Amino acid sequence: QRALLLEESPSGMLHKCGHRCFSRAAAAQMANKARLLPRLQLSLHNSACAYATPSERLFASSPHVLKPVLAMEQNGKKRLISDVGGSHNSKMMEPPSVSIPGVWPEVVAYQRKQMPPDELQFIEEIEQQPRAMMSGSIDEAHFLGWLCELIGAERVIEVGVFRGSTTLRLARSLPEGGKVVALDVSDQYVQTGKKYWEAASVTHKIDFRIGPALASMDAMIVAEESGKYDMCFIDADKLNYWEYFERSLKLVRKGGIIAVDNTLWHGRTLKPREEWDDDTAAIAALNEKLLTDPRVKICLLAIADGVTLCRVL
Repeated sequence: QRALLLEESPSGMLHKCGHRCFSRAAAAQMANKARLLPRLQLSLHNSACAYATPSERLFASSPHVLKPVLAMEQNGKKRLISDVGGSHNSKMMEPPSVSIPGVWPEVVAYQRKQMPPDELQFIEEIEQQPRAMMSGSIDEAHFLGWLCELIGAERVIEVGVFRGSTTLRLARSLPEGGKVVALDVSDQYVQTGKKYWEAASVTHKIDFRIGPALASMDAMIVAEESGKYDMCFIDADKLNYWEYFERSLKLVRKGGIIAVDNTLWHGRTLKPREEWDDDTAAIAALNEKLLTDPRVKICLLAIADGVTLCRVL
């Protein structure tokens, strides 16, 4: 990839970036107005810029921009990186519309309008309980349920259940006689979900199994259930993500889907490698392996915390 590198002038003005110029102060002000998270791309109309210094950085969200930004920082130089891909109008340089202030609340509101009243009540109850941020995103749950209907799924594996809101959406998306095999190491949090499963009359569609998910999946393979499932959704402990994926490849039929959650991992994989914890390293390794795995065809969706869809070949 080609990057246009521009120096900062002694006056503090940045040399021309595309067809507009911005001082460092103006760029920071625009970033604050856009309410961008730290280390995300600053997009300015038809040009996009990332200003990198050792102590004060704006990282571009595109991986094509990210690598040269990191390279410049490692060299300890002040640089402006722009025009990746060779065009000031590059679509790759524009962040998604949900980064525009006010758009995301509208997306959430639109999603909520599609949810049954009991699922809305379920989500509201979860939000009042501890560790609510661990609950599945409503847009992701809605998408996975829609995907089940699209591919005609009848048997689904869910690795990691927590409160069980995504489990409810998956079960409702399956036909009568369908089954969600829901795996979790504990039933500490799922009690909330069980009352909603029962009220929705889908308990008979949910096979909730307590214990280490790897052992449960191994038992399913021993029971000759390989290739008998249409989808597997992985959202559990990150250290075992690759092992869950390997077992899913055996259990999910050809043409089926393995959905891997948290593959953006809140941007933590963008940090210097020496700052990674074990979970971050596991997510980074999985993302790298999936790029070249000939057994699946992948599609990374930037919803929730990132979900990578893998179609089994």
